[in-house]
Amino acid sequence: MNKDIYAGFWKRLFAMFIDFVLLILISVIMLFFYYMFGGSYESYQSSVSKIYFFSVWFYYAFMESSKIQGTFGKSIMKIKVTNINGDRITFMRATVRYFGRFLSSILLIGFFAIAFTKKKQGFHDMVSGCLVVNKKKLVLVDG
Repeated sequence: MNKDIYAGFWKRLFAMFIDFVLLILISVIMLFFYYMFGGSYESYQSSVSKIYFFSVWFYYAFMESSKIQGTFGKSIMKIKVTNINGDRITFMRATVRYFGRFLSSILLIGFFAIAFTKKKQGFHDMVSGCLVVNKKKLVLVDG
């Protein structure tokens, strides 16, 4: 099996950083418009933060299960999310992968697993049956 198929730790980390910056910018814009229309910080915390949580989940699940097969950060880094067979994942599998990140967050061990596993999978990838691969090296061969 060609090791170059799988997206490595640093490439994935940088893609996550791009998405983080994008989502923070969207959050700041949401907050700006919320205040422009007379909202208070307290009501923002109780309502908009819930909307933001679901928006982030939807962003990851929708984008990773779309034809693009990845978030904007992953697209910029030329990587995509697939199932074990190299096919596009479903919205449900992308949702499991997203919430599996909470498991990976425990002491960050699940994320560091990407650097040490054969298929460069974090715990959230293993739980959801996903791979993150380089777009130009798409052929997955077991052997």
